[in-house]
Amino acid sequence: GNGKIIFPSNKIIPIATGLMVDVRTRSIELDLNGSTLKLVGNAALVTATGTNVGIVSGIVLSKVGGNMTATYPTAPTNLVIGDWIKIFSDDGLPGGHPDGGNPPRMGQAMQITNVAGKVVTLNGTMLKDYLYKTNIRASKYTSKAFTLRNGTLVGDLNQISWKWPLVQITSVINSVVDHLNLLNSNSFGLNFTDTINGRITNVSFKHFHDDP
Repeated sequence: GNGKIIFPSNKIIPIATGLMVDVRTRSIELDLNGSTLKLVGNAALVTATGTNVGIVSGIVLSKVGGNMTATYPTAPTNLVIGDWIKIFSDDGLPGGHPDGGNPPRMGQAMQITNVAGKVVTLNGTMLKDYLYKTNIRASKYTSKAFTLRNGTLVGDLNQISWKWPLVQITSVINSVVDHLNLLNSNSFGLNFTDTINGRITNVSFKHFHDDP
Protein backbone atom coordinates (compact mmCIF):
# COMPACT_ATOMS: atom_id res chain seq x y z
CA GLY A 1 0.00 0.00 0.00
CA ASN A 2 0.86 3.67 0.11
CA GLY A 3 3.18 5.06 2.76
CA LYS A 4 3.63 8.20 4.85
CA ILE A 5 6.78 8.91 6.87
CA ILE A 6 6.54 11.55 9.59
CA PHE A 7 9.92 12.82 10.79
CA PRO A 8 10.69 13.80 14.40
CA SER A 9 9.44 17.30 15.14
CA ASN A 10 11.77 20.29 14.79
CA LYS A 11 15.08 18.40 14.69
CA ILE A 12 18.26 18.97 12.67
CA ILE A 13 18.98 15.72 10.81
CA PRO A 14 22.37 15.28 9.03
CA ILE A 15 22.14 13.48 5.68
CA ALA A 16 25.33 12.05 4.14
CA THR A 17 24.20 9.79 1.29
CA GLY A 18 20.71 11.09 0.49
CA LEU A 19 17.20 9.74 0.97
CA MET A 20 16.15 7.55 -1.98
CA VAL A 21 12.40 7.20 -2.51
CA ASP A 22 11.08 4.67 -5.06
CA VAL A 23 7.49 5.45 -6.12
CA ARG A 24 7.21 3.02 -9.00
CA THR A 25 4.55 0.91 -7.28
CA ARG A 26 3.22 2.96 -4.36
CA SER A 27 2.71 6.57 -3.34
CA ILE A 28 5.03 7.97 -0.68
CA GLU A 29 4.72 11.12 1.43
CA LEU A 30 7.60 12.54 3.46
CA ASP A 31 6.37 14.95 6.16
CA LEU A 32 9.43 16.65 7.65
CA ASN A 33 7.27 17.86 10.54
CA GLY A 34 9.21 21.10 10.92
CA SER A 35 12.62 19.43 10.89
CA THR A 36 15.72 20.38 8.88
CA LEU A 37 17.63 18.00 6.63
CA LYS A 38 21.24 19.17 6.56
CA LEU A 39 23.53 17.94 3.80
CA VAL A 40 26.87 16.56 5.05
CA GLY A 41 27.88 14.53 1.96
CA ASN A 42 28.07 14.83 -1.82
CA ALA A 43 24.53 13.77 -2.74
CA ALA A 44 21.03 15.04 -3.28
CA LEU A 45 19.20 15.35 0.03
CA VAL A 46 16.04 13.72 -1.38
CA THR A 47 15.67 11.77 -4.63
CA ALA A 48 12.29 10.43 -5.78
CA THR A 49 12.05 8.19 -8.85
CA GLY A 50 9.50 6.43 -10.99
CA THR A 51 10.40 4.84 -14.33
CA ASN A 52 10.01 5.61 -17.99
CA VAL A 53 11.02 2.49 -19.91
CA GLY A 54 10.06 0.11 -22.70
CA ILE A 55 11.04 2.24 -25.69
CA VAL A 56 9.20 1.36 -28.91
CA SER A 57 10.45 2.72 -32.25
CA GLY A 58 8.54 3.27 -35.46
CA ILE A 59 5.68 5.32 -33.95
CA VAL A 60 3.44 7.18 -36.43
CA LEU A 61 1.64 10.28 -35.14
CA SER A 62 -1.68 11.66 -36.41
CA LYS A 63 -4.39 14.10 -35.33
CA VAL A 64 -7.94 12.76 -35.12
CA GLY A 65 -10.84 14.85 -33.82
CA GLY A 66 -8.73 17.14 -31.64
CA ASN A 67 -6.63 14.31 -30.18
CA MET A 68 -3.34 12.74 -31.13
CA THR A 69 -3.05 9.10 -32.08
CA ALA A 70 0.14 7.06 -31.89
CA THR A 71 0.20 4.03 -34.17
CA TYR A 72 2.58 1.34 -32.95
CA PRO A 73 4.31 -1.15 -35.29
CA THR A 74 2.53 -3.98 -33.42
CA ALA A 75 -0.37 -3.87 -30.98
CA PRO A 76 0.97 -2.94 -27.50
CA THR A 77 -0.03 -5.34 -24.74
CA ASN A 78 1.09 -3.29 -21.73
CA LEU A 79 -0.98 -0.13 -22.22
CA VAL A 80 -4.42 0.67 -20.81
CA ILE A 81 -6.64 3.73 -20.60
CA GLY A 82 -5.25 6.19 -18.07
CA ASP A 83 -1.59 5.23 -18.58
CA TRP A 84 0.95 7.91 -19.42
CA ILE A 85 3.44 7.53 -22.25
CA LYS A 86 6.21 9.76 -23.55
CA ILE A 87 6.42 10.56 -27.25
CA PHE A 88 9.89 11.68 -28.31
CA SER A 89 12.11 11.98 -31.35
CA ASP A 90 15.64 12.88 -32.43
CA ASP A 91 14.55 16.35 -33.56
CA GLY A 92 16.06 19.28 -31.67
CA LEU A 93 13.98 21.30 -29.22
CA PRO A 94 13.76 24.93 -30.43
CA GLY A 95 15.48 27.21 -27.94
CA GLY A 96 16.67 24.29 -25.82
CA HIS A 97 19.70 24.81 -23.59
CA PRO A 98 22.36 22.07 -23.96
CA ASP A 99 23.02 20.10 -20.77
CA GLY A 100 26.43 18.49 -20.61
CA GLY A 101 26.89 18.96 -24.36
CA ASN A 102 23.76 16.98 -25.28
CA PRO A 103 21.25 19.08 -27.24
CA PRO A 104 17.65 18.79 -25.96
CA ARG A 105 15.28 16.74 -28.12
CA MET A 106 11.56 16.95 -28.74
CA GLY A 107 9.44 15.02 -26.23
CA GLN A 108 6.12 15.24 -24.38
CA ALA A 109 4.16 13.10 -21.94
CA MET A 110 0.61 12.23 -23.00
CA GLN A 111 -2.20 10.31 -21.30
CA ILE A 112 -3.99 7.43 -23.02
CA THR A 113 -7.75 7.64 -23.61
CA ASN A 114 -8.17 4.56 -25.81
CA VAL A 115 -6.29 1.53 -27.10
CA ALA A 116 -7.54 -0.19 -30.25
CA GLY A 117 -5.11 -2.67 -31.74
CA LYS A 118 -2.03 -0.79 -32.87
CA VAL A 119 -3.65 2.63 -32.49
CA VAL A 120 -3.35 4.44 -29.14
CA THR A 121 -5.45 7.59 -28.69
CA LEU A 122 -3.99 10.35 -26.53
CA ASN A 123 -5.73 13.12 -24.62
CA GLY A 124 -5.45 16.31 -26.64
CA THR A 125 -2.78 17.45 -29.05
CA MET A 126 0.96 17.84 -28.64
CA LEU A 127 2.86 21.11 -28.59
CA LYS A 128 4.58 21.64 -31.94
CA ASP A 129 3.64 18.14 -33.09
CA TYR A 130 4.77 19.05 -36.60
CA LEU A 131 8.40 19.07 -35.42
CA TYR A 132 8.35 15.33 -34.65
CA LYS A 133 9.89 13.88 -37.80
CA THR A 134 12.94 11.75 -37.05
CA ASN A 135 12.95 8.38 -35.27
CA ILE A 136 9.68 8.89 -33.36
CA ARG A 137 9.49 6.65 -30.30
CA ALA A 138 7.28 6.00 -27.27
CA SER A 139 7.90 4.76 -23.73
CA LYS A 140 5.67 4.08 -20.73
CA TYR A 141 5.76 5.72 -17.31
CA THR A 142 5.35 3.60 -14.20
CA SER A 143 4.84 5.79 -11.15
CA LYS A 144 2.67 6.59 -8.19
CA ALA A 145 2.64 9.96 -6.41
CA PHE A 146 5.34 11.60 -4.30
CA THR A 147 4.89 14.34 -1.68
CA LEU A 148 7.56 16.25 0.26
CA ARG A 149 6.42 18.89 2.75
CA ASN A 150 6.77 20.84 5.98
CA GLY A 151 10.45 21.49 6.61
CA THR A 152 13.81 22.89 5.60
CA LEU A 153 16.59 21.50 3.41
CA VAL A 154 20.07 22.96 3.75
CA GLY A 155 23.12 22.41 1.55
CA ASP A 156 26.69 23.59 2.06
CA LEU A 157 28.01 26.56 0.07
CA ASN A 158 31.57 25.78 1.17
CA GLN A 159 31.56 22.55 -0.86
CA ILE A 160 32.15 23.93 -4.35
CA SER A 161 32.39 20.46 -5.95
CA TRP A 162 28.98 19.32 -4.68
CA LYS A 163 26.68 19.75 -7.67
CA TRP A 164 23.63 17.65 -6.81
CA PRO A 165 20.29 19.45 -6.46
CA LEU A 166 18.86 19.45 -2.96
CA VAL A 167 15.74 17.69 -4.28
CA GLN A 168 15.71 15.55 -7.44
CA ILE A 169 12.41 14.20 -8.82
CA THR A 170 12.63 11.97 -11.90
CA SER A 171 9.92 10.24 -13.97
CA VAL A 172 7.26 10.75 -11.29
CA ILE A 173 3.54 11.29 -11.94
CA ASN A 174 1.81 13.72 -9.56
CA SER A 175 4.55 15.03 -7.30
CA VAL A 176 3.88 17.72 -4.69
CA VAL A 177 6.52 19.87 -2.98
CA ASP A 178 4.86 22.02 -0.33
CA HIS A 179 5.83 24.32 2.54
CA LEU A 180 9.61 23.93 2.25
CA ASN A 181 12.57 26.25 2.76
CA LEU A 182 15.54 25.42 0.52
CA LEU A 183 18.86 27.00 1.47
CA ASN A 184 22.56 27.13 0.54
CA SER A 185 23.64 25.17 -2.52
CA ASN A 186 26.03 25.45 -5.46
CA SER A 187 23.52 23.65 -7.66
CA PHE A 188 19.74 23.60 -8.11
CA GLY A 189 17.41 23.66 -5.16
CA LEU A 190 14.71 21.61 -6.84
CA ASN A 191 15.04 19.70 -10.11
CA PHE A 192 12.12 18.06 -11.93
CA THR A 193 13.30 15.73 -14.71
CA ASP A 194 10.89 13.93 -17.05
CA THR A 195 7.98 14.42 -14.64
CA ILE A 196 4.21 14.78 -15.06
CA ASN A 197 1.91 17.12 -13.12
CA GLY A 198 4.54 18.32 -10.67
CA ARG A 199 3.28 20.98 -8.25
CA ILE A 200 5.26 23.44 -6.09
CA THR A 201 3.46 25.47 -3.42
CA ASN A 202 4.78 27.69 -0.64
CA VAL A 203 8.45 26.95 -1.28
CA SER A 204 11.25 29.46 -0.70
CA PHE A 205 14.76 29.45 -2.19
CA LYS A 206 17.69 31.33 -0.67
CA HIS A 207 21.45 31.41 -1.33
CA PHE A 208 21.86 29.38 -4.51
CA HIS A 209 25.04 29.85 -6.54
CA ASP A 210 24.33 27.61 -9.52
CA ASP A 211 26.08 28.83 -12.68
CA PRO A 212 24.51 27.33 -15.83
